Amino acid sequence: VDELAHLLHMDPLELRRRNIGSIDVLAELPYAGKELGRCYDAGAEAFGWAWRPPRSVRDGDIARGIGLGAAAYDATLYEASRAEVNCLVDGRIELRIGVTEIGCGADTIFAQIAAEELGLPLALMVTHFGDTGTTPRSIDSTNHSRTTAVVGPAVRSAAHTLRTALLEAGARLLQADREDVLLDVRGVSMRWDPFRSVSLASIAESNGGGIVCAAERERAPD
Repeated sequence: VDELAHLLHMDPLELRRRNIGSIDVLAELPYAGKELGRCYDAGAEAFGWAWRPPRSVRDGDIARGIGLGAAAYDATLYEASRAEVNCLVDGRIELRIGVTEIGCGADTIFAQIAAEELGLPLALMVTHFGDTGTTPRSIDSTNHSRTTAVVGPAVRSAAHTLRTALLEAGARLLQADREDVLLDVRGVSMRWDPFRSVSLASIAESNGGGIVCAAERERAPD
């Protein structure tokens, strides 16, 4: 594409912008959502894109240039996926995901996603997978890094829901307003008095032995 742009004496980014498709040529249907143009704009702004013709910028015998590329990732947009994130009575956070770990590090990346969303240490995360009897259906088939792209959004959404539930439950135990508490490694504590707190284990125990939150990946628009 860049070579074509050079022959046309056109900015490669502009050539791509003019040829962004709105129809899936195989299915002959319009895309339900496509943000490639916004991706181009965001990337160009972040990179400081300013196209220059090939070999027009030199530093002695060294020619300097920049390039542009775009690719689609096989994440199967809107493939159904469900994940559960639980606060256990021992204060740990358990992820229940219906995947098979085949060496790609799926258990690690999902623990990292949940920890980041909850704002808690990775050491508190435990993953439970590979058991169809006790895990939700998270993906049709586990293969390479596609698993992260499909299941990751469901894990993040479930962790977000659990964070909200923990803050609300902790606030009730502390007899405080939801806006006056925060969640960290100590559990839920008062924003202005960190020594006044309630542990994750205590919150789980006071809620019948744990708090379970589930979420699904985003659905296709109507």
